[in-house]
Amino acid sequence: MESWQNAKFDHALARFPLTGAHVGVSCAQCHANGRYTGTSAQCSSCHLGSFQKATNPNHVTAGFPQDCAACHTTARWQGAAFDHNTRTKFPLTGAHAQTTCTQCHAGGTYSGTSSQCQGCHLDD
Repeated sequence: MESWQNAKFDHALARFPLTGAHVGVSCAQCHANGRYTGTSAQCSSCHLGSFQKATNPNHVTAGFPQDCAACHTTARWQGAAFDHNTRTKFPLTGAHAQTTCTQCHAGGTYSGTSSQCQGCHLDD
């Protein structure tokens, strides 16, 4: 008869395989109070506080989705990268590809920015 004491769980076979920094996290950090079944795989279930405190840019006022994976990787939290071409309905082409985020998103407003030419180029 085998012992339950030496059982091992292979997270790679679960619906949330551990990658990057998640590999080094203790089980209890995600599975509070020993709760394993039904633990949310949504980024915000563990990282909502970081999302709400982010200031460069301010994620809350910018209207960013609470899906950290849209810009961050599990390997590296800093150095987030947002792919405008695949994550929005306004791919950056031509001169737009060279513009800084704040040139179109004045005041750190990302959600609701007009995609109409006159939204940025009315004076032209």
